Amino acid sequence: GGGSQELVNVSGNEYRAKVQGDFTKYIFDGAIWTAYDRAGNTFYFGLNTLLEDDSVEQKAAGKVFRWRLSEVKDINGIIGIK
Repeated sequence: GGGSQELVNVSGNEYRAKVQGDFTKYIFDGAIWTAYDRAGNTFYFGLNTLLEDDSVEQKAAGKVFRWRLSEVKDINGIIGIK
Protein backbone atom coordinates (compact mmCIF):
# COMPACT_ATOMS: atom_id res chain seq x y z
CA GLY A 1 0.00 0.00 0.00
CA GLY A 2 0.89 3.60 0.19
CA GLY A 3 0.34 6.63 -1.89
CA SER A 4 1.98 9.66 -3.27
CA GLN A 5 1.33 13.35 -2.88
CA GLU A 6 2.67 16.48 -4.47
CA LEU A 7 4.01 18.80 -1.79
CA VAL A 8 4.15 22.59 -1.78
CA ASN A 9 6.46 24.72 0.30
CA VAL A 10 4.80 26.61 3.16
CA SER A 11 7.93 28.32 4.46
CA GLY A 12 11.57 27.38 4.97
CA ASN A 13 11.76 23.59 5.24
CA GLU A 14 8.02 23.07 5.96
CA TYR A 15 5.68 21.60 3.33
CA ARG A 16 2.07 20.45 3.02
CA ALA A 17 0.16 18.43 0.45
CA LYS A 18 -0.85 20.42 -2.63
CA VAL A 19 -4.36 18.98 -2.26
CA GLN A 20 -4.99 19.25 1.47
CA GLY A 21 -6.88 16.35 2.98
CA ASP A 22 -5.38 15.03 6.18
CA PHE A 23 -3.52 18.20 7.22
CA THR A 24 -0.17 16.47 7.62
CA LYS A 25 2.86 18.74 8.08
CA TYR A 26 6.08 17.70 6.31
CA ILE A 27 9.56 18.84 7.30
CA PHE A 28 12.65 18.25 5.13
CA ASP A 29 16.00 18.59 6.87
CA GLY A 30 18.11 18.09 3.75
CA ALA A 31 18.49 14.34 4.25
CA ILE A 32 15.18 12.92 5.52
CA TRP A 33 11.50 13.83 5.50
CA THR A 34 9.51 13.85 8.74
CA ALA A 35 5.71 14.04 8.63
CA TYR A 36 3.42 14.90 11.53
CA ASP A 37 -0.29 14.10 11.42
CA ARG A 38 -3.12 15.56 13.50
CA ALA A 39 -3.30 12.44 15.70
CA GLY A 40 0.27 13.01 16.91
CA ASN A 41 1.95 10.29 14.85
CA THR A 42 5.38 10.95 13.34
CA PHE A 43 6.43 9.35 10.06
CA TYR A 44 10.05 9.20 8.90
CA PHE A 45 11.02 8.81 5.25
CA GLY A 46 14.52 8.21 3.95
CA LEU A 47 16.29 6.90 7.05
CA ASN A 48 18.25 4.50 4.84
CA THR A 49 21.58 5.99 5.91
CA LEU A 50 20.82 4.93 9.48
CA LEU A 51 18.90 1.72 8.88
CA GLU A 52 20.59 0.59 5.66
CA ASP A 53 17.24 -0.03 4.02
CA ASP A 54 15.84 0.94 0.63
CA SER A 55 13.78 3.92 1.77
CA VAL A 56 15.31 6.26 -0.82
CA GLU A 57 15.15 5.25 -4.46
CA GLN A 58 17.50 7.27 -6.66
CA LYS A 59 17.67 7.76 -10.38
CA ALA A 60 20.48 9.08 -12.54
CA ALA A 61 22.58 11.97 -11.23
CA GLY A 62 21.67 11.17 -7.61
CA LYS A 63 18.18 12.69 -7.85
CA VAL A 64 15.67 11.08 -5.48
CA PHE A 65 12.81 9.41 -7.32
CA ARG A 66 10.90 7.99 -4.35
CA TRP A 67 10.99 8.33 -0.57
CA ARG A 68 9.70 5.28 1.26
CA LEU A 69 8.44 5.08 4.82
CA SER A 70 11.22 4.02 7.21
CA GLU A 71 9.67 4.35 10.65
CA VAL A 72 6.48 5.43 12.43
CA LYS A 73 6.28 6.71 15.99
CA ASP A 74 2.89 7.11 17.65
CA ILE A 75 1.93 9.75 20.21
CA ASN A 76 3.18 7.47 23.02
CA GLY A 77 6.59 7.07 21.42
CA ILE A 78 6.00 3.47 20.34
CA ILE A 79 8.01 2.80 17.23
CA GLY A 80 7.06 0.67 14.27
CA ILE A 81 9.69 0.06 11.63
CA LYS A 82 8.67 -0.95 8.13
